Amino acid sequence: MRSHVDRYRGSKDRASGQWNNKKINITKNLKELFANHQIDLSLNILEQIKQNNNLPATFYEELIWNFDVILQVRNT
Repeated sequence: MRSHVDRYRGSKDRASGQWNNKKINITKNLKELFANHQIDLSLNILEQIKQNNNLPATFYEELIWNFDVILQVRNT
């Protein structure tokens, strides 16, 4: 699993009103997320997620956030 496109997430500073772009390393984020929840990358990831009923809500929030960053490239 490797992402070959630079990904950025923009956020607006409330005080100054300026936009800040932060480079996101999706590959690193997802590897860490899966490792922290004992998901083996050499096996079927989706099946492991489906079978594990003990994954916390934060797992899904982080997974969706990273997936959203991947999809954002299509809009830039």
